[in-house]
Amino acid sequence: MGLFSDDERKREKQERERKKQEMLALYGMQLPFASISTPYVEGNLAFPLNSFVDLTGYEKGILLHQGRLFGEGVSQFIYYDHLEPIAIKTEEEVYRDVSLGKLILFGPLAFGMKNKRVERKRYLLLSFDEYFGIFTCGFGCPTFVLNVNEARMKYLNSLNKEDATS
Repeated sequence: MGLFSDDERKREKQERERKKQEMLALYGMQLPFASISTPYVEGNLAFPLNSFVDLTGYEKGILLHQGRLFGEGVSQFIYYDHLEPIAIKTEEEVYRDVSLGKLILFGPLAFGMKNKRVERKRYLLLSFDEYFGIFTCGFGCPTFVLNVNEARMKYLNSLNKEDATS
């Protein structure tokens, strides 16, 4: 006899399977080679700056998850129909985009604001609805971007086909 009875093991297995089916219905299948963990550098997402965030691509969108040592982690799922195409940009391109955003948001006060300097060379930009996030682009980043943008196009095409048949 072990610590857990066969009934408890069966219930746990059924619960895991039920959760797996729920995730499959909500997100679709996980994409191969579409998962990275990268530092969150700047943006208006609900993650602390310079913290590692796991980005996972699915058939219907991207899951952003930050595990925490104490307490529950923070997760956010972004469906592809809300997501702009993901881009990899250099520091100069990011700086130009952020400066334009500050100018729109703060008006003439933006010229007096301190410029944030980041030391890394390439960045991953996520933007959806009125939110955006800038992440450091590491080793697996180009593959992630390629796979997720391809899945995004497939998802949007499937939505257009459904609308056309309705």
